[in-house]
Amino acid sequence: MKLIPSHKRFLAGRLFIILLIASVTQSHAQNNGTFENSVITGNTLVASSFINDNEGWLADNGGILWHTSNAGQSWSSVFIEKYFTRLQFTDALNGFGITADAAYKTMDGGNTWSILSLPGSISNSLYFLDDNTGFITGNKTIYKTTNSGTTWTTILTNGASFTDYYFINASLGIATANDNDLYQSIWRTTDGGLNWTNVFDEPNYLMNSIWFTDENTGWAAGSYDQIGLGQEPQIIHTTDGGLTWQNVFISSNIQTHHTSFLQYQKVLLY
Repeated sequence: MKLIPSHKRFLAGRLFIILLIASVTQSHAQNNGTFENSVITGNTLVASSFINDNEGWLADNGGILWHTSNAGQSWSSVFIEKYFTRLQFTDALNGFGITADAAYKTMDGGNTWSILSLPGSISNSLYFLDDNTGFITGNKTIYKTTNSGTTWTTILTNGASFTDYYFINASLGIATANDNDLYQSIWRTTDGGLNWTNVFDEPNYLMNSIWFTDENTGWAAGSYDQIGLGQEPQIIHTTDGGLTWQNVFISSNIQTHHTSFLQYQKVLLY
């Protein structure tokens, strides 16, 4: 049975939030009339999570968490004093977030947060299959929990720092990673994340984001490093569950700042 994680479960809501982030962070962006831009804060929106078409959360760089239950028609906010870089809710009450140096959990819809005790330092990536089972990237390691963050298992990653995850089911998962110029940028697990095998290591490809629409079809997005000449946005595609990958998109006309490009990647993958 395919598991569809809550932060990637509803395409319309997720697409809306990407466009909302773009409208806030790019004040001079043109509106071509296809989408309606909304601005809810002067702060920069840096993380988002939707659990269905209507209900979702945004975290901004001012320590404020925003919540909507009507697909963004209106928003409430709470000052949580947490500067989340990634955010994921698994249902209306339970969610997880990471800052630059800590991981947190909420059990009341984001109003209060408790810090999680992890085995070591963390990086900028997390992924939860459900309320209990999830992953947080460490320093060339992965921390896995099966009890909602109470305890964690440390998984070594052969020197790679994982940047994004997608699990097709409880056993089969794909991840993007950086590994200090070896370019082993896509990894695959068949045992629930306990062991990982590199499946894409083309030189100069730096993948940051992963997405699947079914058990076979997926995309990874990042950049191609033109040594000494900058980086070009890049998207590659698989049709066999992540075993092999082909180039489908490259452009030198898009800003390559990681945060804004990651939002662009998600729009393309819809």
